[in-house]
Amino acid sequence: MNMKMADDLAYVREIAESGAKAPSLGGRYLVMWGVLMSATMMLHWAIITGLIRVDSPYALLALWIGASVLGTIGNFVISTSMKSRPGCSAAHNRVDRVVWPVAGTGIFACFLGVTLAVTLRGAPPIVFDTLLPIAFLAYGIAFAGRAAFLNETINWAQVIGSIVLVGLTMFLVGTPSLYLVSALGIFGLTVIPGIFQIRDEPGMVV
Repeated sequence: MNMKMADDLAYVREIAESGAKAPSLGGRYLVMWGVLMSATMMLHWAIITGLIRVDSPYALLALWIGASVLGTIGNFVISTSMKSRPGCSAAHNRVDRVVWPVAGTGIFACFLGVTLAVTLRGAPPIVFDTLLPIAFLAYGIAFAGRAAFLNETINWAQVIGSIVLVGLTMFLVGTPSLYLVSALGIFGLTVIPGIFQIRDEPGMVV
């Protein structure tokens, strides 16, 4: 019994130490998705404010579908290149590999549901705006998973920033400013921290 308890404690300690010492490997995902989504939000804002003139009524739908396709391809390329990097088995990196796909799939499911509601059921297009508060809530939950392991200031700042943006974007639903604020918010939450994470990544295993 004592040996079993000692083994369990050693295992828990190993997990804790792996999370404390290993660098985060999610920086490339943050930068890729952050740049892509920020750019998409800016283009959306420019189109609905008339800064960019587009005649097709399906321009915004095409914009978002195109961004989703590019993001999926980018995700596959990055995940393939990250398999051989040290630190993959660290607790917080394992958490990232679970929570972010779940968050992303949930956001896409909401997008698909809203798209079908608008195109098939005649729901007002403004319901698309509600996807952004939902997305920021998903961001906050995903960031919280990592913050629980690393307990670093920047991780909790991402959580708090995400929750603030949930309320702010909900307030801005129905206004063009929603997409401009979202673009800036995504950039601050993902791209800037992601660059620092990439800088701290370990080299490839030889």
